[in-house]
Amino acid sequence: MRKLYTRSPIFVQSSTGTSAELSMKIWTGSAATPPITDTYTLNKTHNSNGKATFEVSDLLSDYIEHSFTGTYKSAPVYVKFAIDETGGSEDEGVVLLAVDGYTEGDYVQYCVLSSQEYNFKDDEVMMTLGTLATPEDTITAVPTCGASSVSFIKDGVTKFTQKMSDTNFFSQPNTFSDWTKSSVTSSTDGTLAPDGVSSANKITHLSSGLLRKTLSAQASGTERTVTAFIKYIDLRYFYIRLLEVNNGLNPANGNVIFDVIDGTVSYIGAGIDSASIRQEGEFFKVEVNYTVRTNSGSGTDLMDFIFNSSSSGSLSTSSVGSGYIWGSKLENNSDDTQLEDYSSYEIEYATPSGQSASTFYARVILDGGTVIDENCSDEIMEYVTELDIDTIYVTKSDGYVEVIKVEQLPCNKYDNSKLTFVNKFGALQDIHFSAKNSKSYKFKGEEYKSFNFDYDNLSNNYSQHSTTSFNKNGETIHKLNTDFLPEAYSEYFKQLLMSERVWLEHKGTVVPVNVSKSSLEHKTHVNNGLVRFEITVKESHNIATNVR
Repeated sequence: MRKLYTRSPIFVQSSTGTSAELSMKIWTGSAATPPITDTYTLNKTHNSNGKATFEVSDLLSDYIEHSFTGTYKSAPVYVKFAIDETGGSEDEGVVLLAVDGYTEGDYVQYCVLSSQEYNFKDDEVMMTLGTLATPEDTITAVPTCGASSVSFIKDGVTKFTQKMSDTNFFSQPNTFSDWTKSSVTSSTDGTLAPDGVSSANKITHLSSGLLRKTLSAQASGTERTVTAFIKYIDLRYFYIRLLEVNNGLNPANGNVIFDVIDGTVSYIGAGIDSASIRQEGEFFKVEVNYTVRTNSGSGTDLMDFIFNSSSSGSLSTSSVGSGYIWGSKLENNSDDTQLEDYSSYEIEYATPSGQSASTFYARVILDGGTVIDENCSDEIMEYVTELDIDTIYVTKSDGYVEVIKVEQLPCNKYDNSKLTFVNKFGALQDIHFSAKNSKSYKFKGEEYKSFNFDYDNLSNNYSQHSTTSFNKNGETIHKLNTDFLPEAYSEYFKQLLMSERVWLEHKGTVVPVNVSKSSLEHKTHVNNGLVRFEITVKESHNIATNVR
């Protein structure tokens, strides 16, 4: 998918007729479901050269928000242009992804809808390629968009492969707004989803009901996988009923039942290849692998999600109650023509542990644990290492592979800190600071002189302040130092200083910061020998809360 980098100018041009009306639809959620109503409509008369040019980057950037709490997540913002040219027909563009990135040099972003001419970038690895340097107990997340998979390698051996979710046959994987609800309601109550940002969907069964999705049928023999994140409220069992396996509704076929209290697979019906459940934080991730057995590639199929108090394979009873569902996904595993491709095109993050959190501290907190900040626990954590790797392979959608070398930094006596920032591609990227780091405070305020004479006793009142302070507040400042890094990190630090969104993470605690440094020497091994970097950041919030 083509990407628009909103921190650089974006031009949409009309070249037919005497005037042009540009309409823009901007939305979040699914790329497949643009809104009916235009977000903006702009009008302009053609100039003497017969062209009307619109600059739209600021309008798009208003809809892009960034947050980071230790969990990597970039919410996608989609845009679609259309131009109605006086004297001509309306030209409509394709769906594009808007990100908070920028282009460098003499690169001008534009599209001419009448000729469907675009020069927007189509990056799949959303970071500057080269080398990553990471401490031994962590691994920097790799941001991708549209890539097929990310593999983590050690000495030529694949240690972990994460398949990226670039295709999802569910157009509303979190809200279920396009699913049929039979005696079922769907709502949110503020419960956080596994991504730590979204709200999980609460499914409530009012009686014998179900949540049903109608699917375009796949050819017999198509291998498919359905996954979802499930959390218990008051109904213990969660059913996935697959009519692609059994259109005859035989109670024994096509059903899988999960126990969302014990975290076990309670029942696997005939026709299911495999099923599994594993805990991820407060949710369970359920997965069912199956092969389409009943269709010849035409017509429709059904898939049902059901919460129940019974683990009967025949689903003889349905219960009144609720459960949480989030992040449902259906994908084809075989290389078939995909009849219903609802690609999310959002930026995704791969880590070798499959976890969202990047450090051991953050993973403990993500799983609901508590870190005791003492010397003993610190020493123990020095020996808890993440998956040891030296190379990352990113397999792109065209089959080509991008190679990223990984340099493991040795543990030392200093606590590791990490800056996560929005890079020039609009994705979250990490830089680790594993050398000596320090924290200091800077205070400021105002003063005024007051007259404190005691007229009753005709004496000076020395119990009161003659000089009174007010508006006192303070800033927390961190001076961070890296270990010896590859010289490619000069580029990463340039993007860090260019970034408008930066967060500091230390022992699982994340705070937004502002980079104080305004200049950077481009370091190389030839000029500087072993390359180290120092940077100063200031916590974005004052010591005393004064935001009103």
